[in-house]
Order: sequence, then C-alpha cells, then structure tokens
Amino acid sequence: MSFSHLLRTKLFWVACIFICLVAFLAAVTQKPDISPVEWQERESTWQASAFRFADLDNKQIEKLMKGSIWGAKQPTEQAIQDTAWSLKGIIVENGTFEAIIDLDSEAKEVTQDRFGRFAEGDSLPNGARLIAITKDYVEYELNGVTNRKRLYE
Repeated sequence: MSFSHLLRTKLFWVACIFICLVAFLAAVTQKPDISPVEWQERESTWQASAFRFADLDNKQIEKLMKGSIWGAKQPTEQAIQDTAWSLKGIIVENGTFEAIIDLDSEAKEVTQDRFGRFAEGDSLPNGARLIAITKDYVEYELNGVTNRKRLYE
C-alpha cells in the first residue's frame, strides 16, 4: 500500500469519528422543548358572519332558467367535416403563429409529406385561404365564407 492510500484511509476514519462525536454531543446537549402549548382565549364577541343569499329579481331568474348567466350565449361552432385537411398543431415562433395541418386526414399511413406548416395568408389544399391563427383555432375563408376550425375538433 502506498503512503497516500494510508493517509486517505486514516483521514476517512478520523472524519467519521469526528462526525459521530459531533452528532453524539449535539444529541446529548440539545434537549427538545416538550412544554405544553398555551392556548389563547377567544374574545367573547366572536360570532359567525351574517351571510345570506341575495334575493333574485325576475330578470336574473329568467337568465338562470335560460342558462345564460354570463350574458347571451355565443352561437355554437359546428365541426366542419367537409375539408380534406385537419388542424394538428399550432406553433408560436417570435410572436407569430403557424399552423401544422394534416393535408390528407383521411389517409391511413403517416408520411413525412402529409403534414405542412402554414402561416396567415397562405392557401390551403382545398383552395381556402388562412385568415387568422390563434392559440387554439384557425380561421379560413372558402368561397367567400369565413369558417373556424378548432385545434381539437
């Protein structure tokens, strides 16, 4: 055995003994406080709040019955199945949105050229033009009609 190996071994054992000694001294000299917790007295004026539900007028009851609590309902969007493409993802790069579109959503096989990356103003496979791309949908114009296609539709 070399001298450096012996020195390292001795230093290791000295360090272990020192750590055990410090831990033992800490355990012996430091006792936890086990005195009971003192409870504070409550004020005698404490009471439950005087909460009550507000009275509803006829307009509010009518809104509740119609289900339009937060204003008039927006027209629901129907999933558009007449397009041969589908929206698969939206990418944000440098503050601009780009749409990942499956050009042939009816195909059985996934190939590299099946997906395309489109920006606002680009033409889609069916002749539509992308008008707007947001974080969860795209708007496109086809034959003068503006449509919206959601990301998870």
